[in-house]
Amino acid sequence: MIKRLMLLVAAICATPAIAGDHSPARLINYGAWLAKREPPPSILKRGERVLTWLVLDISPDGSLIACSIKQSSGYAALDDYACNLYKLNGRFAAARDVSGKVVQGVNEPYLTWEASKNATDEALSKASTAKAGADAGNWVNTDDLPRGLMRPDEIVESNLALQVSAKGRVTSCVVKLPSERPELDRRACELMFLRGNYKPAR
Repeated sequence: MIKRLMLLVAAICATPAIAGDHSPARLINYGAWLAKREPPPSILKRGERVLTWLVLDISPDGSLIACSIKQSSGYAALDDYACNLYKLNGRFAAARDVSGKVVQGVNEPYLTWEASKNATDEALSKASTAKAGADAGNWVNTDDLPRGLMRPDEIVESNLALQVSAKGRVTSCVVKLPSERPELDRRACELMFLRGNYKPAR
């Protein structure tokens, strides 16, 4: 069986800049509040995986002014929960214009959600998505990236949809949400084919 899933390549993570920005607004306190997030209970089914794409308006002093949904997960409660995560925990560095002046800016993070222990049908269903191998953190790293494409402090995110075969190999890679650097998107797919190692879906 071939299972389609969304993959965030965290090693090349991105925040699209708005026109005129020299440095877009960026999150500065990545931590357990984000990395270990769990969807609220009784929303997702066992094996279900969805994505929420947010638009965060950041003031010149780095505070979050507003959060809106650019692409919904399909569950309003989950989208609201995603916004609240950033409202309660997010700390930001303000955007800067070409002269270096702090200005109002935008940050557009993506969050993927996958049901686990709080799935609505966990007791009955054995379905699951393909699971990345333990070495997933080494599939993409900065040494693999084309030199000269990124600034030292730049973060770029490639959002990919992969097809994984019943043997756990990546058989298809499509860029679902293009970054500002298409060369990096293409390179991320190349590395998924080369190194992607999954426990097959069921």
